[in-house]
Amino acid sequence: MNDRLRDLMSGRCRGLAPSAARAGLRIAAAGYGVAIGHRNRRFDRGIGVFHASVPVISVGNLTAGGTGKTPVVALIANYFRRWGVNVALLSRGYHALKRHDRRQDVNDEALVLEHLCPGVPHVQQADRVAGVAAAVARFGSEVLILDDGFQHRRLARDLDIVLIDATNPFGYGHLLPRGLLREPIENLRRADLILLTRADSVSRQNLLTIRETIARVAPCVPIIDVTFPASRLVNSAGESSPLESLEEVPTLAFCGIGNPAGFAGTLKAANVGPVEVVSFPDHHHYTQDDLARLARRADAFGVAAAVTTLKDLVKICAKSLPQPSGVPIWAVETGCDVVANDTVLFGRLDDFVRRVAVPKAA
Repeated sequence: MNDRLRDLMSGRCRGLAPSAARAGLRIAAAGYGVAIGHRNRRFDRGIGVFHASVPVISVGNLTAGGTGKTPVVALIANYFRRWGVNVALLSRGYHALKRHDRRQDVNDEALVLEHLCPGVPHVQQADRVAGVAAAVARFGSEVLILDDGFQHRRLARDLDIVLIDATNPFGYGHLLPRGLLREPIENLRRADLILLTRADSVSRQNLLTIRETIARVAPCVPIIDVTFPASRLVNSAGESSPLESLEEVPTLAFCGIGNPAGFAGTLKAANVGPVEVVSFPDHHHYTQDDLARLARRADAFGVAAAVTTLKDLVKICAKSLPQPSGVPIWAVETGCDVVANDTVLFGRLDDFVRRVAVPKAA
């Protein structure tokens, strides 16, 4: 999503034409809301819902755009692996790209997850119900993590986790396409846990306001604060470097993600001050022309390095694109820290560890 559309949705873009455009989008959003309501009522009655033979944990969003699902999914997957649970990831596989090594086509989230939780099987299939059977048959999976699953209600889940990005929690207060909400805020009451991500990127007062809004619509759902602190820099050769190596160094930043403001906040927290941030559309497939454009911008500013997200770097590497000479590209690797109510999240995960352990013991 580009900045112009965000400005239109948010109301920052003013004037007669933007106002007329928002009116049209509001009409479209009303129709979308009717369709979503009808669909949810069917699933509320259990119509067309499939129950897997193993526990399913869904990690999803209320809004379109980046909330930090990938690092949260990796955190949960690695937690299970540490306890000896045979876990697999299940996703649709949006925006798959061709790999230069001719392996299975995968999308950017899958490439990042390969890096963050190596060895965890990842089944990408539009039919997630068929994906369940594939994961259990091929990998002997004991627990499945359904990535981006809050709206995919055809597959029943044993734990429904919803992520809300504190920097834009409620998608400008409107359903798609007028805003970024995939469904009404009231549907948060379906969740079992709500993870408030990038909780360190807003003021304490804003965080309190978000919590109060959530509590009004979903008073019984625990809220857990999560942050994504930058940990180190990595490059395409697998080399790493401390974040301090880019402090006070002129850099060019670029990204093609759902929340470029979140990336800018990560850089600021790491004391990396780029001279410019170049934004590409979410899930952008980079070309040689894109890298040439970045090289020209870097040359114009006289920067010493380019910095991007891990999600962007893995896409460039997957297509084996030659990188600009003289301007090394580094990606910021981030962690996933549960900073409030961590015992609630890990306590729920421990329930699944015990469920899997009982049949093994028998």
